[in-house]
Amino acid sequence: MTICTVARVPCPKCGRILDRAGTLGGTVDPDAPRIGDFTICSYCLSLLRFADDGAYTYVSPSEIAALDPELRDALTGAVEFAIGLMSVRPVGRRDN
Repeated sequence: MTICTVARVPCPKCGRILDRAGTLGGTVDPDAPRIGDFTICSYCLSLLRFADDGAYTYVSPSEIAALDPELRDALTGAVEFAIGLMSVRPVGRRDN
């Protein structure tokens, strides 16, 4: 996973400030993230998308259900992986 710095913008679901994004694959796009790309809030684990105004939009369960099955499975797997990471994350994680 490659981590990149993004604009400091709050999660639309929990309000925590997000300022990093990571890739899911081995290929790193120098222009990533792009409008419409997905990300996961590292605090509330909500699935989000990068919006055209520089903010994030919350991806609702009905929107997730409407995605292509292969993409939906990859995103669900990424959220489950993040949940697993949170379960082993040390106490006192970085706050805003």
